[in-house]
Amino acid sequence: MPGRGNAYRSSIGKICRLKYVRRFPVTVINPDGSTVKMRAAEPRCLVQLPVNLDLLSESERRWRLASRKKKVVKMKQDIIDDNFDYNEYADFWKKSKWRMSSVPNYSIILPTYNEKDNLPICVWLIMKYMNKTNCNYEIIIVDDNSPDGTLDVAKNLQKEYGAAKIVLKSRPGKLGLGTAYIYALQSAQGEFIILMDADLSHHPKFIIEMINLQKEHNFDIVTGTRYALGGGVSGWDLKRKFISRGANFLAQFLLNPGVSDLTGSFRLYRKSVLSQLISECVSKGYVFQMEMMVRANKMKCSVGEVPITFVDRFYGESKLGSQEIVDYLKGLFYLFAFV
Repeated sequence: MPGRGNAYRSSIGKICRLKYVRRFPVTVINPDGSTVKMRAAEPRCLVQLPVNLDLLSESERRWRLASRKKKVVKMKQDIIDDNFDYNEYADFWKKSKWRMSSVPNYSIILPTYNEKDNLPICVWLIMKYMNKTNCNYEIIIVDDNSPDGTLDVAKNLQKEYGAAKIVLKSRPGKLGLGTAYIYALQSAQGEFIILMDADLSHHPKFIIEMINLQKEHNFDIVTGTRYALGGGVSGWDLKRKFISRGANFLAQFLLNPGVSDLTGSFRLYRKSVLSQLISECVSKGYVFQMEMMVRANKMKCSVGEVPITFVDRFYGESKLGSQEIVDYLKGLFYLFAFV
């Protein structure tokens, strides 16, 4: 580790200045401007930053200039003070108000229509699993004037968890899935967008796998799939399974989209990619999700897949009816002919 007077940033974002004085005390500048002196418990977790010599004292500046002309002796590993728990201090700041109010990395969009019973459970599960990732996030609820009181439930959730965590967007009527995403993107702050259903068909536990896979391979899109090894469905009768399999097979045959589950809607997008895809899509309803993946394939976007188990909705009735099937077939042949 370099010598005295160098500035460092810890893994949770605080500026530290190490001084070679006996047991090497560390002065940590907290996000609120306060300082605390402590022993360096884990010096290897500190990452060197460029030092502005003008900000150093005269003695530090002279020492710093002199140290450039000689090899700096590595810090011994036996200087760790057992009385200081760095992880405990890091955990404190991760849970602090400063941490929670910072700009989110992920925006989770939940379009809702008649989901008053499912929404509280869905939000609670999302927060439970997202908190395990130590990522900043926000949940954007877009309600299309649900007659069952979903909007009131969403308002109560916002009061409970705060407006910075629960962002509420209401619309005058049922205007479609694609426009709901467009509406939510206008206020989304995250670099990555997660799209999922609010009816508990998509279990939030798979979000962790999506985030990890995206980080590992730097994918533009990560999509949940029911049809890869390890995926599946639960709660469907034989007729529903047959329709879903047939629809997916037909889409694969005609469109060759490059993913195993074209009709799924549980996905993670890079925000810039999603904005571009949405601006080009013209389909509505379930076909909207298909068109985005077809266009993503043509744009050469990198796509990863996470096997998921799709669970039939806990409360309420399925929104899939004969009209949706007809719309799907129309949209499928539109994509085959014109996209």
